[in-house]
Amino acid sequence: MTNQITVQMAIVDFIPVVLFTISMGILLYDVYQKYRLNFIAMLTGSLLVTIGGFLKALWKLIYSLSNTDYPVLSNLFFPLQSLGFITIFIALLVIFLKKDKSKGVKTFSLSPIFICGEVIGLSGILYILLSWANRLKKPMAKVFFIISFIAMLLMGYLSSRFDNTSSMHWTAQITNIITNGSLLIGISILHKSELKNFDF
Repeated sequence: MTNQITVQMAIVDFIPVVLFTISMGILLYDVYQKYRLNFIAMLTGSLLVTIGGFLKALWKLIYSLSNTDYPVLSNLFFPLQSLGFITIFIALLVIFLKKDKSKGVKTFSLSPIFICGEVIGLSGILYILLSWANRLKKPMAKVFFIISFIAMLLMGYLSSRFDNTSSMHWTAQITNIITNGSLLIGISILHKSELKNFDF
């Protein structure tokens, strides 16, 4: 296989990892005051997602610099991220259901299965964040969460069609930045609205 991964591409792949980590750090700060157990679950999930993204970006960096392949770094990406997103989703769902116990949850859990888990987990997270944005009357937060959701769906599609070309790598990375950048902006808006004092 021809190495089409450049150093610039590898460095850019760290950006969504940083954006997501900041997003979750803000959200964890706001949740910690009232929901300590949920905080622990969310922290665990956030670490899994961050580690998965960091290892994938690190794999690209090593591969671009030395043309040496360490597949274990890349192969951990989907398992860690799918478990992480679902863990965060469940932690947020417990908080969410304290106010709305009328609905049950069905989660669906190999590469397509891990992609599915990733999409389901992040979809659940964004659904709950959208609900909070609506209750806090923050329409711009809702807009950015919707953008993040659409970009996340596109990421799932791109993952299912991934052909390892340079153009596909760049498309996936830009889409990932949009996903996590929009998530960061939306959560920042909620944070400025005193989310930590919000009656979840």
